[in-house]
Amino acid sequence: MTFAHAWALYALFPLALAALVLLQLYRARRRELVAGSLMLWQRVASQTAAPPRRTLPLDLAFWLQVLILFLLCLALADGAWTATSAPGRRVALLVDNGPSARARKGDGRPVWTDVASAAREILERLGPDDRVALLASAPLPRLLSPEEGLAPADVRAKLDALAPALSSPDADECARALLEEARVFGVAGTPAAALACSPRAAPALVQSLAHAAWRTVGPGPGLPNVALTAVGSEVVPSAAPAEKTAEAEVLVQVRNFGPVEAAGRVRLESLDPRRDLRDERALKLGAAGAPGAIAGVAFRVTGPEFPPLRLAWHPDGAPDALPEDDALTAAPRPVTRPSVRFFGEAPEVAALFEHGLHAERLKPGDARVADLAVFVDRVPAESAEEAARAVLLLAPPAAYGAFEVGEELLKRPKVLAGDPDELTRGFEAGAQGLDLPIAEARSLQPVGDVKPLLRDASGRLLAGRFRLAGARMGYVLAWAPGEELRKREQHLPLAALLIRLLREAQGAREPYAVEPLAARERAGGTPSAADWSAGLEPGAAAGVGVLDPSASALALGEPVSGAPDLAALLPEGRPETALLWPYAAALALLALLFELLRERRPQEPAGSAVPLPRAEPARRETASV
Repeated sequence: MTFAHAWALYALFPLALAALVLLQLYRARRRELVAGSLMLWQRVASQTAAPPRRTLPLDLAFWLQVLILFLLCLALADGAWTATSAPGRRVALLVDNGPSARARKGDGRPVWTDVASAAREILERLGPDDRVALLASAPLPRLLSPEEGLAPADVRAKLDALAPALSSPDADECARALLEEARVFGVAGTPAAALACSPRAAPALVQSLAHAAWRTVGPGPGLPNVALTAVGSEVVPSAAPAEKTAEAEVLVQVRNFGPVEAAGRVRLESLDPRRDLRDERALKLGAAGAPGAIAGVAFRVTGPEFPPLRLAWHPDGAPDALPEDDALTAAPRPVTRPSVRFFGEAPEVAALFEHGLHAERLKPGDARVADLAVFVDRVPAESAEEAARAVLLLAPPAAYGAFEVGEELLKRPKVLAGDPDELTRGFEAGAQGLDLPIAEARSLQPVGDVKPLLRDASGRLLAGRFRLAGARMGYVLAWAPGEELRKREQHLPLAALLIRLLREAQGAREPYAVEPLAARERAGGTPSAADWSAGLEPGAAAGVGVLDPSASALALGEPVSGAPDLAALLPEGRPETALLWPYAAALALLALLFELLRERRPQEPAGSAVPLPRAEPARRETASV
């Protein structure tokens, strides 16, 4: 038994008891009465024995008052009774079913068999009265059992139905989820034991806790694996725009995650039986971390319609540890030429759009809505603004929407990056700022909702984006690009900005779409099937591939032999605490009510009263009784 305020029993109760005794002695003192004559009292005193000495009246009322004081002090002391409950241990068990568990060992068996075997070993050492909260790490950490937990036998059934996934958060996030569940699953402020079975190394967060253990199983690091980690596609401008053909370039990144060199072929083939398309590239990759461990392979696909594709890595030797990340599928998407309408002359910008994106320049009489309307040294009228999906202002002479124009001109301003944006992604600044040699620019000052893409050293706006009516986009450059676009060695950042701007205005997409498998697994909340392979469903808007370097890296840790010490992590009983102050306060209240009711009851005389004659008030005398 423990007390939060022990002074209430050791100091306050003795003081209160002493005060009660003094009060009782004071009430039992001899009192002075006023009588008409002492003759009667003297005759009574001569016929009775000597009066008793004054003593403390230890009657029922006194002991009730002592009990009430003790109970009140006990409640104030905030006592708690701690005992050990009957056996019935509580365990939070994390089973790491991420991509590392899906990898194949040298004998062809998945690492998942070792993870599940280690978890079953823990369950076999638990009793039927124990309760287990089962968690899986992939695709996202989630609880597989009810909040009150399951018996070990029921957990085994759920473990048999669990499969490893091809995506997972890192080990630190899994450890945080395990420890949080152990805290919630515990009782009386004591967390449950936190156990994890994983092929990955134990995070430092778990190693420092006495109630947690992380067992690493599996073959250890060093399994060979090559994966397709990224894919992109781009429409290649045709040399003969009048022809109704198109050509797309597909670029795939291949990466070796194994400790030794790898050799093989990257093969592209059409999934449309009507298109006989097959191409491959031989490739040799260096060991992980060495030069040549990452390589890019490019393929060309011709139109007029692009077929669905499958790209796959075929090793020259034995299959690697994770065959699922060796292939991906790509679904074609419709691609159209962007259209541009110019108001004013900007020949260098027009040439960049026509040659870089095969853009179509609309003539003044064309009634079609352009993807981008370019206004050079002028502000658009409302009708012209509505005739385009986006507006680009080059060197605007007057205020417009979200910015104002100053009178001064900026001579060779130092160009700095503005807010992070996809249009300026990858722009690197040196000591002199970004490599954008601008001879002269207008002085623009943001006054509305405009996002700075480029600015000068004084914070003035050089390039930005803003919203127009109808959720359309507006762009502004404080200058009209010209001579700098003709210089091959200096135009790359500016050309990239303008091309990205036009593609965004068009809503252009890559000709092929590939979705990472992690997005599908997390959307469904379940791992992919054990026999999953990259495929393309008829009419699918996107292909699919693992495309996750963190999954293909197979972060395997050094295995730890032996199961965790359950005797230290799981005591036979768990501490249970009962607060005493509610019971003490209730008993004190009952004792007080009993005392009040007892005092209100009429008291019977102890003996017959001696009749006393009326005394005549001859004189006034006093006596002590």
